[in-house]
Amino acid sequence: MQAKLLVCLVFLLSACGRPLETRLVGRWRRPGTPMEITFRADHTFTLSSDQIWSGTWHTQSGQLITVVESEHGELTDTYDVKVQRDEILFGRKVSVQKRDGRYLGEPHVESGGSLYRRVR
Repeated sequence: MQAKLLVCLVFLLSACGRPLETRLVGRWRRPGTPMEITFRADHTFTLSSDQIWSGTWHTQSGQLITVVESEHGELTDTYDVKVQRDEILFGRKVSVQKRDGRYLGEPHVESGGSLYRRVR
């Protein structure tokens, strides 16, 4: 009985693969553009293109949540993401901006579709 339970547990763990957070850690570049994002294991990130943005990140219910703070307030983006091997596909994005703890306007929704590839 215990052997069957152990076999089932090993199968389930291997089927699930590594957690989303573990798979996101690394440096990623959007092909054909200068855009690059680095997710670190300490849950900080840097996004560089024509500007450099940095903030914190975490995952919840299979979604990526990034938070950037600036003099204009706090911007929180929630993304549907799929990570397969060396690619991230950013799907739908919901952005919410706050200043002094108060929401500024309604959430902004974008359809997404940005692909990034791991930089080796």
